[in-house]
Amino acid sequence: MERVLRFFDNLPIARKLFLASVIPVCTVALLSFVTYRTVTVFSDDEEQLNTTYLVQRRAAEYMRLILDLETGFRGYVLTKQEEFLYPFRTAPERVLAIGESLEQMLQGQGEQEQLIAHVQDLVHRMIREKDELINAIKAGHPEDARHYIEVGQGRTLMSNIRQAMARFDRLEQDALNRRLARISPDRFSMLLVILGGGGLAVILMILGLHMIARSITAPLATLAKAVGSSSAGFVPSLPVLERRDEIGDLTRVMHAMSVQIRDHVEQVEKSEAELRALNEVLSASESKYRSLVDHAPFGIFTTKGMVMVFSNRYNRILAGLDPDGEGDPEAIQQAYHPEDREQVLSEFAKAVEEGRPYETVFRFLHKDGTVRKVLSRRIPIRDAEGRVVMYQGFNVDITALA
Repeated sequence: MERVLRFFDNLPIARKLFLASVIPVCTVALLSFVTYRTVTVFSDDEEQLNTTYLVQRRAAEYMRLILDLETGFRGYVLTKQEEFLYPFRTAPERVLAIGESLEQMLQGQGEQEQLIAHVQDLVHRMIREKDELINAIKAGHPEDARHYIEVGQGRTLMSNIRQAMARFDRLEQDALNRRLARISPDRFSMLLVILGGGGLAVILMILGLHMIARSITAPLATLAKAVGSSSAGFVPSLPVLERRDEIGDLTRVMHAMSVQIRDHVEQVEKSEAELRALNEVLSASESKYRSLVDHAPFGIFTTKGMVMVFSNRYNRILAGLDPDGEGDPEAIQQAYHPEDREQVLSEFAKAVEEGRPYETVFRFLHKDGTVRKVLSRRIPIRDAEGRVVMYQGFNVDITALA
């Protein structure tokens, strides 16, 4: 058993899945075939049973119509009343049609087929004789009909029909009992095949899944446990499984990766101090640059297209805004003098569209009515491919020169 499990462990995963599913698939296929056979047998029995019920109903209707013919004939002979002839106007064709359908339904059933054929001949004879006697009565010769009844000729014919039909009913009842007796074991066999076979298929599927779980998920759980048991910030040393399948290859690759990662982590830890020092230098340089920009004696601003995205402290002073505020840079454009705003914005928009520098003179209007006149120059900044990514602008206060 251990050799079998080891052989299964060393198989590629695709073959494991295939082998684990072959047995239940074959079982399901065999179960489907056996189930089809049992269901077919059960369906055939039910169909035969339904046919027997239908034959018995037809035979009962057949006999009832024959009795209606006999009763109607006797009533007319004794009373001469036309209403007794109603069965002879409506029933003969129906009687013969039912007899023919019974003959078709009973083909190949031996004695039952012969009995119905015999009764059908007797019914033909009865209808023919009674039609002749009824015509004789209508022609004024009722004595033939009375003699027919008195000597019991019609009664003998009906007795033969009754005996044949009684024999037929017994045979059909025997056939019905046999088919009913066969239905119960067939139903039990069908349920046994469906439930037992289904249970067997489920057991085999569970067994196959258990083999897959043991071969695949168990080593993966071992790897997960090894990773989970390692302390935070420490790269675990993963075990190498002696297997020749994909999981064995995976453990070997992961082990090599963990060794490489530990080496890289050591290198990163060594250079971390250098990076921290470099960040401190960069932070100091950025603070120095921002301080220079914010305290420059002229306005410095940046736009992306027409949208202003940065403005230094002095530029906010030129616009009459709080120099220490963190307001919307767009508020600076709102501080343009109403008489200059439309011209400046439209000319700058055209320059942005053409990607060229723009220079102009305009006024800022403060809330207290003070006016500052500035010389504004805006230079396009391009990327390595020559596309304009932003505009760098400078505003110089020339109010004193006006």
